[in-house]
Amino acid sequence: TYTARYPESVRALLIVDVGPEIEARGRENIQSFISGIDELDSFEAFVERAYRFNPRRSLENLRQRLSHNLKQLPNGKWTWKFDQKRLGAGARSGIGPEGLWEDVRKIRCPTLIIRGGESDILAPEAAERLRAAIPNSRVTVVPGAGHSVMGDNPAGFATAVQEFLGTIG
Repeated sequence: TYTARYPESVRALLIVDVGPEIEARGRENIQSFISGIDELDSFEAFVERAYRFNPRRSLENLRQRLSHNLKQLPNGKWTWKFDQKRLGAGARSGIGPEGLWEDVRKIRCPTLIIRGGESDILAPEAAERLRAAIPNSRVTVVPGAGHSVMGDNPAGFATAVQEFLGTIG
């Protein structure tokens, strides 16, 4: 929505595995993972749970990512830093897919839509509709990546971004 409201402030845009249309199955998988367990006995228990959810990432990568998203409670257990009551707040904000499509159609800057090749969030058809709605946009699929493209295939993501930035004058 920022790019739609302030187009003069955005020279180029990356849209990474998301759009006005997201797959219900993928959304449910993420919500289930995040809200499934409030507290675990150890940080490593969260790492193991995250690895079962997304085995594309290394344990080292997951530890690093989770170190920013978890906190230890006074009772010694670990939990998410964010307020789980806010999970899905965007969906409850009243901005539905049609409102998002209106914003998408206002985007005028060069745009790269990056889709994880194994994503369960942004379907290939939805990525193509997104591309068709944004002039001067293109879709790149990063193989070996799900929704978490940057963490699942960092080299593939970096290559896609570098190639895109090389086209920006």
